[in-house]
Amino acid sequence: MLCQECRLRPASVKVTAIIGGQKREVHLCDACAQSRGEVEFGGEAKISIGEMLAALLHQHGMLHPAATGAPDIKCDNCGLSFDGFTKTGKLGCSECFTKFDEQLKHVLRHIHGSARHVGRMPRRAGGTLRLKRQMQALRDELAACVQAEQFERAAELRDRIKDLEAAEGGRGNGPKS
Repeated sequence: MLCQECRLRPASVKVTAIIGGQKREVHLCDACAQSRGEVEFGGEAKISIGEMLAALLHQHGMLHPAATGAPDIKCDNCGLSFDGFTKTGKLGCSECFTKFDEQLKHVLRHIHGSARHVGRMPRRAGGTLRLKRQMQALRDELAACVQAEQFERAAELRDRIKDLEAAEGGRGNGPKS
């Protein structure tokens, strides 16, 4: 595809903008993208992922401690305050995840729709995990059926779980816990 601006060089940069709810994509060559200020080649990015996250969440008024219903707190390990996180979009250490747990859950629910990531997994490597998730879903359904005294459905689910456990054991995963 040729650059949509100069129509001379191949497009290598895709710029997507959402303005007023309308998505607009422009495909540019390196030179046109650089001249428009969309990207800066050979140096630091114009905006970091953390800055982009902070800007996005500030736009929605989500990162202010009052928005999460909690006072500004600090991480005991690195000393970063939640307000400090809101300014940079970066956490200071792994302990920040624990300290800011409730505030981060609020942010994730707003952006992602859930505080738990359940993304896609690779077909090859995800087989065991997919099987475990499937068995857990069946166990949850089994417990609900027993609670509702739907014993015939519960027996079907029990048998299906046993079949899946046997299949999992045949993969060489060792004993189950």
